[in-house]
Amino acid sequence: MKIIVNINILSWVLGVAFYYMGLNYLITFDFINFFLISLIAIVTFPPSFDILKKQIYNHFNFKLNNNYRLFFMIVLFIVFNVVNSEQSKKTTNLPEKSNYILSETNDKIHEEETAYKVLRIIDGDTIKVKLGDKIETIRLIGIDSPESVHPEKAVQCFAKESSDKLKELLSDKFVYLKSDKSQDNRDKYNRLLRYVYRTDYLFINKWLIENGFAYEYSYKTPYQFQDAFILAQKNAQENKLGLWEDGVCDDFLLKDANKKDNCPIKGNISFNNQEKIFHTPDCPDYDKTIINESNGEKWFCSEKDAISSGWSKAKNCPQ
Repeated sequence: MKIIVNINILSWVLGVAFYYMGLNYLITFDFINFFLISLIAIVTFPPSFDILKKQIYNHFNFKLNNNYRLFFMIVLFIVFNVVNSEQSKKTTNLPEKSNYILSETNDKIHEEETAYKVLRIIDGDTIKVKLGDKIETIRLIGIDSPESVHPEKAVQCFAKESSDKLKELLSDKFVYLKSDKSQDNRDKYNRLLRYVYRTDYLFINKWLIENGFAYEYSYKTPYQFQDAFILAQKNAQENKLGLWEDGVCDDFLLKDANKKDNCPIKGNISFNNQEKIFHTPDCPDYDKTIINESNGEKWFCSEKDAISSGWSKAKNCPQ
């Protein structure tokens, strides 16, 4: 009797533990393991097993006894371990860890490299990655992509293309992450600031800029690859790649037509640091800037009006 009581208690404890594990797999979007561990939990946890027995008996007139219960648990455990073994092989069979070139310069990584799985692409410059038991949001250093998911801003020109390209490059891939001593570890939104390298050593931050899927972006302190990124953007502009292609934003600019004639200066608020910057029609980013008045952004009729309202002229505009 004592043994039966202990087995029942053990079934309750293990069942709860398996359900908890299943919840963690669901949160990390690991649906295969979530499904397998949930089946194990259903068979192990006494209340859910009783419901399962009744359903099987009502539909198939078959009594699911404890011998079958034990058999199913063993089979499910074997399948669960086989699946995780295959996933482990995918992780360990990544390219051999060694020092690798970060750009066309001679800069190399001289630290232990760990590959992390990309779980989700937020937009063209932000991803979610599984770091051990945690899920972290990674903001790519040195780039800024058009907004696509901001709750208060309209979708900007080339935002979907930028986000889709990053999905194509990184969805379900493993990546190396590298910090920059010149930058904070996290931004004010608690996102980790990192350079991102695919396991075939593609430097994602720079690739997005040099192919016209993101802008070069410097926040307060110059970063390690700033000069290389600025040159990459210049080349993308000159070759009219991606968002720099002629006419790529024509559909978006139609919305601005009635405002250009009277008050053409665009007062933009940066999503990253809430900095207020205005663009005149001769600024290089003027056509790419979309004004969302519901977010406090404004149109100005003169530079004097913009400055008196607290806006500063964009640094890349003719002074």
